[in-house]
Amino acid sequence: EAILPAIEELQPDRLTDSWGIHEDADVRNLLIERDIPMVVSLSRALRLGQIDSYEDYPLHPLYDDNVKVLLSSGMPSLYKTSLTEEYIHAHEACGLSVDEIIDITRSGLQYSFLDDDERDELVSTFDASLMQLRGQFRTEAT
Repeated sequence: EAILPAIEELQPDRLTDSWGIHEDADVRNLLIERDIPMVVSLSRALRLGQIDSYEDYPLHPLYDDNVKVLLSSGMPSLYKTSLTEEYIHAHEACGLSVDEIIDITRSGLQYSFLDDDERDELVSTFDASLMQLRGQFRTEAT
């Protein structure tokens, strides 16, 4: 209930671990409308008891609703995780496809705190590397 007025008043450029957003269509729609990404740490939610298992996190529904989701390891030493592990959980436990994982990774770059030139260069490098990697797999498959 309090999250919608807080977003309206504070106008954040991102939300971090905003548990409950998946249950509120108005908040989801506002995030989409204002292009506000949601930073998610699956391990944080598990360690805080918000979910009983990684499978319980509503990551896929949020992604399917077009909420910009950014994966994070939060505080890795506290939550006993790494960014790599968060991506593995998103794929294996939450059912995101490789292409969806790539999209989330690219979003993480696009919403980074880098200045515009650095961010654009990083996204371009990522896209070029991805294209090269996909080309290698196509070549190996034939």
